Amino acid sequence: MKGAIKTSLVLFICGLLCTMMLVAKKKQSNAIKTNPVIGIKVTEPVEKKVDIESFIEVRFVKKGFVKEQYKKYNTARIRISNQGNKDILGIKGTLHVFNMFGDKIINLEVNCEDDIKVGTWSESTYPYSYNPYIKRDTDFKGTEFIKMKYKWVTEMIIFSDGTEVSK
Repeated sequence: MKGAIKTSLVLFICGLLCTMMLVAKKKQSNAIKTNPVIGIKVTEPVEKKVDIESFIEVRFVKKGFVKEQYKKYNTARIRISNQGNKDILGIKGTLHVFNMFGDKIINLEVNCEDDIKVGTWSESTYPYSYNPYIKRDTDFKGTEFIKMKYKWVTEMIIFSDGTEVSK
C-alpha cells in the first residue's frame, strides 16, 4: 500500500514538473523546443509580430487648394516609398495632420492603389472636399505647410503576390 502511494505521489510530482516546464518553455521565443517528457526536440510555430510600418515610408510633401466651378478641394500630395522586399498593389492608411504646436488639424484617409515596385516610390495628390464652415477644412487651408506636422498610420498593405498585412 505504501509503495502504491509513493508511486502515485512520484507520478503526480513528475506530471506537475513536466507541466511547469512546458509552461516555462512556451514563454520562450525559440522555434525549436525540447519536449521534457520524451526528451526529443520538436518544432513549434512561433508567432511573429510584423511591424506594418517597416514596409513603407510615407511623406506629406505638399498641400494645396483647388477651385472648380461648383466645388472646392483641399489637396494633400503624398509620396509612398516601398521599403520592403515585395511589390505593393495597394495601401490604406490615415495621414494625421497637426499644427506646429501638435494640435490636430485633420485626419485624411488615403487609399493608394498605385503599383509600387520594391525600392521605388509613388507620389499622388489626394483631394478632400472643402467646406468654409468646417474648422478642420479652413485650418488645413489656412495653415502654412512649413508649420504643419504629420503622422502616418498604415492600416493595410496588399502585395502583388496576393498576401496582405494589416493592423
